[in-house]
Amino acid sequence: MMKMNKETANTILVEQYYRLLENLNEHSKQKLISKLLESMKTKPKSRSTQSLQSLFGSFSSRQSADTIIQNIKKARRFTRTIEKL
Repeated sequence: MMKMNKETANTILVEQYYRLLENLNEHSKQKLISKLLESMKTKPKSRSTQSLQSLFGSFSSRQSADTIIQNIKKARRFTRTIEKL
């Protein structure tokens, strides 16, 4: 399998985007160009060093797990009607 360098990958990506966007009307193309130029002027946002594990966890509540479960079950509304045969 052939390894692709970053520049080649970027070129291929640009070509694919171009094919996707080439049918836009003139106004949309100008708007897109404007946004791309603006994005080049601003510094890229630094990537967060937040770990994936920090995105998981529990929420804090004063209620016990059993109370929360009971409240969820009480709040359920069954609207499905079963037709008799």
